[in-house]
Amino acid sequence: MRIAMLNNKGLTPLEKTIDKVGGRYTTNADRGLMSPSAYLVGENSVTGLTLIEVLIAALITLILFFALMQSALLSIEMNAKNLLRDEAVRIAEERTSDARDEPFDTLADDPVPIVCPVAGFPFANGVLIPRELRNITLNYCTNRTVTALGSDNKQVEIRVDWDWKGEAYKHSILTIVGRL
Repeated sequence: MRIAMLNNKGLTPLEKTIDKVGGRYTTNADRGLMSPSAYLVGENSVTGLTLIEVLIAALITLILFFALMQSALLSIEMNAKNLLRDEAVRIAEERTSDARDEPFDTLADDPVPIVCPVAGFPFANGVLIPRELRNITLNYCTNRTVTALGSDNKQVEIRVDWDWKGEAYKHSILTIVGRL
């Protein structure tokens, strides 16, 4: 049988104890006063939240959500830019490797005229290299410039330009090729 039924007032042993709540009140639950835990909770807290409190909490949650969404969009944009830059570096390395494999005497500037869709591409000759990244075909305009550094050395500069969301980007790489 329940403990509450055993004592004649229907109170549990915990409710029969004398408690000092916050050091201010001494209560004896046997005399019909509030339970000791009632002094720990404010009067408005028992009734619930007001509409204004709920609206302010929703507004704060909404502001936090938008801040998180903005940071997620920024990270996606930066990830795409890094992916495009990494591809430009790969293209420059490929063209540099091709230049190193060419015989020293035939190593020269790009002879092929190019129509580059990238705004501000300053060269008339080069190679247009299309690459598909994340289901987007992107055109990389490349140019090879060879400068003689004496009779046994040549400096080879590879420049890669590309366009992303209306903004032009470029990457350059230099290497020295010597006669073997």
